[in-house]
Parts: sequence; structure tokens; C-alpha cells
Amino acid sequence: MVESDGVGQLSEVLDDRIGTHLRRITRLLIDAKAAALEPLGITVPQYSALLSVKHLEPSSAAQLSRAGLGTPQSIATMLSTLEGKGFINRQASPIHRKLVEVRLTRLGLKTVDEADHLAASIENDLRRALGEELFSSILEVERVAAALFLQ
Repeated sequence: MVESDGVGQLSEVLDDRIGTHLRRITRLLIDAKAAALEPLGITVPQYSALLSVKHLEPSSAAQLSRAGLGTPQSIATMLSTLEGKGFINRQASPIHRKLVEVRLTRLGLKTVDEADHLAASIENDLRRALGEELFSSILEVERVAAALFLQ
């Protein structure tokens, strides 16, 4: 019984924090996207990587890491998985010997376009449900947080 009381107390503390609610909203979005992307055979992080490759092409593991997709090691692992699934190919850069360029294959482009349609639909559904005034408030929260924490 003490354990459940502790959980209740923790919940009371966390439920009053904005970070808790932002994490919950993020988790709900990620879970909805994961379910939508499952039939395509990709995860949300893989979708993010494919979308980044599409917009940064030709890209490199270092660029993807700098774009915030993960550590260089986790990016290397993800790229190996995506290459194994036939979504990307990697080849040495003709300009820099040590640079390996990452490009989408036709299958990768088709998959990321389908995935992006699904993900955007989920985001648009939430935005419509919120309405523009509430969406603008979310943008204001982001602006205020950036002003406070990115000084």
C-alpha cells in the first residue's frame, strides 16, 4: 500500500509541472505515429532519419547527428538498418574521401513520402482539434521557453 501512496504523491507533484504534460503530449503523438507507420515497416526514429536524408540529400551520418537525430553511433546503427531494408544507399563522396554520402533509394523515397503523409495527417488532426488560437498559444510557450533557456 505504501508503494501506491508514493506513486500517488509523485503523480501529484508531476501533474503540476509543464514538462510532464509536454512529455505526455509528445508520447501520444509518437505512439499515434508509430501505429500509423508500422504497416510501412519503419519506426518513428527511422521515419525522422529518412525525412532528414530527403531534405539534406546527399547527407552524412555526422549531418544527421547534428540535426538532432541521435549520437553518431546511434545514427550509424540506424543507417545500417535502413540500408538493409533498401531505403538508403551509402557511398564514398567524390569530393571527400572519408565522407560517406547517404541517399534515398526509390523505395526509400516512396516510403518516406507515404510516412510523411501519415505523420502530417496525425499532426493536422491534432491542430484542427486544438484550433488556431490554442495552436498559437503553443507557439508562444515555445517562444517563451526559448527566450528563458537559450540565453
